[in-house]
Amino acid sequence: MLIPLLGALLGLAIGLFPLVKVFNANRVIGASVSAVPAPSRQPRPEELTPTELAYLVGGATRVGEVVLLDLFLTGRIRRQTRGGFFTLVGPSNAYVTEKDQVRRDIVKAFKDRTGLTARGMIRMATFSRGIDRVQQRLAERRLIAHSGELTKTLADFHDGGWISQRLSFVGSGLLLAGLVLMTAYEQNGWTVALTVLGGILSVLNGFSFALYLGRGGRNVSTRTPSGRELLLEAERTYSVDDVEGRSMVREEALGYTAVIGLGRMGREGAGRRGRDGSGEDAVRVVTDSGSAQLVGESSGGFAERTPEPREGFELDWGDLCEFADLCSVGGDSGGSAPSGSHGGSSGGGGLFDGGSGDGSGGSGGGGGDGGGGGGGD
Repeated sequence: MLIPLLGALLGLAIGLFPLVKVFNANRVIGASVSAVPAPSRQPRPEELTPTELAYLVGGATRVGEVVLLDLFLTGRIRRQTRGGFFTLVGPSNAYVTEKDQVRRDIVKAFKDRTGLTARGMIRMATFSRGIDRVQQRLAERRLIAHSGELTKTLADFHDGGWISQRLSFVGSGLLLAGLVLMTAYEQNGWTVALTVLGGILSVLNGFSFALYLGRGGRNVSTRTPSGRELLLEAERTYSVDDVEGRSMVREEALGYTAVIGLGRMGREGAGRRGRDGSGEDAVRVVTDSGSAQLVGESSGGFAERTPEPREGFELDWGDLCEFADLCSVGGDSGGSAPSGSHGGSSGGGGLFDGGSGDGSGGSGGGGGDGGGGGGGD
């Protein structure tokens, strides 16, 4: 009986570690969000900058998508026809007029590089110091909970979830191995201990991982009730239902990108390019008059021209989706999140796989706490 008892104690000691981590983090996150007072006046989506709205909806990853498309629309980067690389237009030092810190950090990342992929630029954005500034501005508006303690708590939350998921797999394997050994061979203290160890690990870590997913998992939200209300209004304001055929200026186009995401818009753009007969080598340009049109690329072309850096030009929904298709890397940033479901996990998940929100570790680790995780569309 001693050996099976040791197996049980070992399972408890190992299994309780991530469970306590996730449970405590879950409690602190809920308390932090509840402690944020309601704003004196409910902000409107139009009052937020595109990057602020992007963070609220999809976390640091969505901020990167918005900044990437902004760089593309203003002619600061050019997409190469082959390979999906982007090259910088102009100096690698940010212009004086480029005030946004995330944009400045992406521009600086081109230094000593011939080009960057969309995925690389978006990942660079999640590590930008500008993400923390976006978080602070949203926290000042009382749309998210944000603090140094909460950032550390989110790191513990994600660590606990990651550990519990792995240990649940290990526990299931040990449990299965123990049952097979007891069935195929004689039952002894070691096989019983192995089975007990696996069973306890499976149960405790399964429960821990369920708690992790129940709070939102990689897409955990620190949106306040006011933030969730603003998200609902943003989904109505930037709805795709009545956008077809509308003309929009760049700022409005970035608002749609913030709420909908490059992945969903890119899929729509890819479908349009297929329907109008243009192939993958088509080039998107903006003419001198400021209107966007699609032209074919000559077989000897080496790079795609990008929109000219003209303020005030207008594009319609189809143009915007095709631009998004050029900037996306295949996959999905998720579109807007289901109302109030999650927020701000950029550390977990892929760059266009619906996880992009605010992973552990604060701005330096991929977005800190707060925005949205980019739910499914």
